[in-house]
Amino acid sequence: MMLWLRRIVFGVVALAALGFGALWLLSNRARANDFGAPLHGLAMEIPPPEDTLAIAEGERLATVYGCVDCHTASLGGQILIDVPAFVILPAPNITTGQGGSRAVYDPALWERAVRHGIGPEGNALMVMPSFEYNYMSDQEVALILAYARNVQPVAASPGPFKLGFGARMALATGAPIVTARITDHEAPHPETKPEGVSLEWGRRYGQLCRGCHSENYAGGPVDGSPEGTPPAANITPHETGLAGWTLEDFRTVLRTGVRPDGRQLNPAMPWPLMARLTDDEIESLWLYMVTLEPVATNPTE
Repeated sequence: MMLWLRRIVFGVVALAALGFGALWLLSNRARANDFGAPLHGLAMEIPPPEDTLAIAEGERLATVYGCVDCHTASLGGQILIDVPAFVILPAPNITTGQGGSRAVYDPALWERAVRHGIGPEGNALMVMPSFEYNYMSDQEVALILAYARNVQPVAASPGPFKLGFGARMALATGAPIVTARITDHEAPHPETKPEGVSLEWGRRYGQLCRGCHSENYAGGPVDGSPEGTPPAANITPHETGLAGWTLEDFRTVLRTGVRPDGRQLNPAMPWPLMARLTDDEIESLWLYMVTLEPVATNPTE
């Protein structure tokens, strides 16, 4: 009887070890995959330190695109997720200070990280929203890099990256926490952004809204947000969304965080970042918003 019991226990332990080994292998392989992302750099020179107007524009773009939201206002990085059972995930230091990413010195590595979600070592990045940034022009990517190179250097390393069991399970099963998996690596990239108001560019800026407002822009609970966070608003031209709004209403809400009815926006809405959009960029985004199919607000449960 004891012999059979020992055999059963040994079998269970062996199966568990094999399962964990397979999980370890598959999750590591998922991160090591570059998903065919090209390493081709940018079609223009990075503005030099004396081009203060270009660097100021890079700072504006770094704000609008949310670089400062994850990497902090100093670009010195921080720990984004600290849940050891799932993952300890740093947003790296992207300044030229000690501990900064080597992508700051290499436009090809920088471009691949931003638009394709592949890090300097060739590993797929986690959470980096490359699927939203994939449409950026070479000009915009170059300007943000110029800003990162010329911001006050920060000597810091946010901390080590560590995969926990939860993240390994997600990686092994193909969950899109590796954003390179859902990024179009063959998308064409314009060299420059067009001047003036552009519906096409409004569509591109609209991609920034989908992370919170959902694929159909109808809002609802935001994945990964802390418990108690209000759901994202419906921003389609439905009666539960932006029906009845004007361009000026839309401009005001992005500039001030106040809705036409006088209510303050959900505190989780990063309107101070969007407030840095130019008037032409806001109008371009509005032109796209009113072309969306009206959809009733997504359920909150």
